This record gives sequence, structure tokens and C-alpha cells, in this order.
Amino acid sequence: MSLERLKGIETPQDIILFACGMEKNLGGFYTEVSGKTGDAETAQLLKKLAGIEEKHKDQLLDLYRSITEADDEGEAFETRVASGVLEGGLTTGEFMERVMGQEYSMDDVFSIAMMFEAQAMDLYMRYSEEIKEPDVKKLLHGLAQQEKEHLAALGELMNKKT
Repeated sequence: MSLERLKGIETPQDIILFACGMEKNLGGFYTEVSGKTGDAETAQLLKKLAGIEEKHKDQLLDLYRSITEADDEGEAFETRVASGVLEGGLTTGEFMERVMGQEYSMDDVFSIAMMFEAQAMDLYMRYSEEIKEPDVKKLLHGLAQQEKEHLAALGELMNKKT
């Protein structure tokens, strides 16, 4: 979905900035949807995932600082982050309008969350294979493994709930 926005993202710094934007916006998506599921256990998992996405963003910020030797505070860094882009390449607003509509069924929530996690895992794996810098490679590979764990957690809960 709209992956043309990924073209031209080649340097480690570009990859990190793009990934931070995705993590930030996916966390926001999870937070928003968690309040609309009508199911406490699902809402709890989505809030947990939102928190994990925030931790991913922090890891990426730390890596950015280490490879650029920048002393940026979070706010200065945020101004350079690719804002509004989810893992599929759409902005949060575009995604909500095109895909989510007005009502969120449990199946929709699980399917969409799993789609985002799978896309994030794929993106991180592809970039981790292409990038030469060992620290960036290691972090991206680690994030891909965490996204895989998120998929498993979502799948387990989906099987339990649907």
C-alpha cells in the first residue's frame, strides 16, 4: 500500500527517520483503536503494543544519535521524523478513511494490526539485509524479531477471541 513513499530511503539516517515515523504513528493507531474495540483484553494488548512501538522509536532515536553524533533532544529529532506514515506507507488519516471506516469489528482490528506488524517485520528484515553498518543492521534485525513476536501475540489473542 503506497510503498512508493519508501523510494529514495537509502542511508541509515533516512531509514531510521522513516522507521521512527512508522513506529510513532502505529503506536498512535493502536492507542486510538484500543478505545474503540469494546473488549478489555484486546484493548489492553493494543495499549501494550502502543507502548512497545514507543520503545522502538526510542531505540531508533538512540541509534540515530550514535551514528550521527547528534545531541538532539527528542523534540528536535521529532521534527525530522517522517510523520504521518504507517507501515503500509499511508498516512494515519488516509488509512483510517480508506480502510477502517467508521466501525471497528474485532476481526478488523486483529487483521489490520497483524497486517501492520507483518509489513513492519518485512521492512525491517529487508533493510537489515541491505544495510552495511553493523549497529543499524543489528537493531533493524532485532526490531524485525520483535514485530514477529507481536504477530504471534495478536494471533493467539485473535484465535481466543474470534
